[in-house]
Amino acid sequence: MSPEHESLLMDAVRDLTCDTSSKEVFTELLLTALEDISGFEVMDEARTQQIVNYFWSKYRGKKTD
Repeated sequence: MSPEHESLLMDAVRDLTCDTSSKEVFTELLLTALEDISGFEVMDEARTQQIVNYFWSKYRGKKTD
């Protein structure tokens, strides 16, 4: 996913959560959005957790690796 696409996805999730969601709500919304993106709809648990953690860090404004 390109940085531009990451930004668009984060903007969409932020719009839905109003920047006040718990990690549980954020994760549910993120995974719902990812289901519509080719290649992300069939991720294994380890990859899913990695992606959720990456985007959660971005959502919370923390630096990611």
